[in-house]
Amino acid sequence: MNKKKLTLLFAKLPKGNYQVSIYDSMGNMVKMKKYAIDRKEDSYRIKMNLKHLRPGMYFARVSGGSGTLEKKFIKE
Repeated sequence: MNKKKLTLLFAKLPKGNYQVSIYDSMGNMVKMKKYAIDRKEDSYRIKMNLKHLRPGMYFARVSGGSGTLEKKFIKE
């Protein structure tokens, strides 16, 4: 992750609708974006602009038909 963008890389992401939500360390949602994956590829990148967020710890939650994945990241 650079200071302005978060890039999530997935391998073999199934077709479907996905929601990426960003939460601050207090559990407040600070950004949300929906994505539709309509073709099958070996890997897929989801990029989000986070330049408006203050430095600190955040969580990225990706939800879709096959479940939910959550990862912690630090914005400098």
